[in-house]
Amino acid sequence: MDLDEFLSENGIPLNVEEILPVGKSQDAPSSPNTNKIIHPSPCSSPTPKTPSDVDPIEQMKGQGINPVGLSPSSSPQREPSPVTVPVDFAVSPTDVALATIPGQEEFDPRRRTFTEDELKPQPMIKKSRKVFVPAEMKDDKYWERRKKNNYAAKRSRDARRVKENQIAIRASYLEKENNALKDELGCFKKEVVSLKKIIANYEKKLQMLTDKTK
Repeated sequence: MDLDEFLSENGIPLNVEEILPVGKSQDAPSSPNTNKIIHPSPCSSPTPKTPSDVDPIEQMKGQGINPVGLSPSSSPQREPSPVTVPVDFAVSPTDVALATIPGQEEFDPRRRTFTEDELKPQPMIKKSRKVFVPAEMKDDKYWERRKKNNYAAKRSRDARRVKENQIAIRASYLEKENNALKDELGCFKKEVVSLKKIIANYEKKLQMLTDKTK
């Protein structure tokens, strides 16, 4: 049995034209409707932002990173320790200026405390890939956006640097305070040992007097 006989027995048309309706061709293009207005779909994805459109501070917040030092006045302060010990610690005016936020109270390493969140290691921020912008697209809006982003990035770097200086000075002070507390604790331990010996001698004398009275 050849191919033509097989097709005719199974009712399959031999020509492709028999499958298509009369007057229509498979390759005939549909006539476009010139009066139809195509609106953008609400589900369409937004235009991706270039690196110059992204605010560095907003990018840090989007990655779950708290811009360090941006709002130190709002950070919760722990209660200072009631135990005080004299510490020989002096900070140069230059270091104090580098650790003080402009417009706020002068930084004092003896009173400034940090929360656990502030002392957590900060992850490295991956810089976004630079996108070449043609000269004809650098209009006033572009330069205004660049100026705003540069200012935000500088503000974030300065705030991070101030916070790092504060932590460094505070850590230096705490090391000296810790050494002073250890020395004071050693003196207290010696005093306790001496007092225990005095009490033990009095207890022996008291026991001897009690035995004599009996």
